[in-house]
Amino acid sequence: MAYFAMEKTATMLMRPAHRSFMPRSNGVPLVAIPITNDEPAAAARIEWRGVGRSVHIKRLTVARLRTAIEQVLAGPSYRENARRLQREIAGLNPLERAIEVIESVLTD
Repeated sequence: MAYFAMEKTATMLMRPAHRSFMPRSNGVPLVAIPITNDEPAAAARIEWRGVGRSVHIKRLTVARLRTAIEQVLAGPSYRENARRLQREIAGLNPLERAIEVIESVLTD
C-alpha cells in the first residue's frame, strides 16, 4: 500500500504501531516517534530490524530528530534493510500463515 510517491521519498517520519509500520515502510528508512500504547515496542522493532531510528516523544527535540533523520539518510544499511523488509512483506500470504498457526495449535 503506497501512501504517496515512495520512489521519491528518502525517509518517512511516523508514529509506529505493530500493525502499521511494516506495510508502510515501502522500502524507505523510517524515523519513528512513539507516543503511547504499543508504539514504543514497534519503534524498538524498527530499530531491531535495522530499517530506521526512533526518538520517543518524551525525549524529542529538534536536535534529536535531526540526528535520527541524518543517520537513516547517511547509512545505506537502513535503506537496504527497508527494501529487504518490503520484499519479505510482499512475499507473505497472511491467509496461508493463519492456517498454519491454527493447524499447529489444533495438532499440538
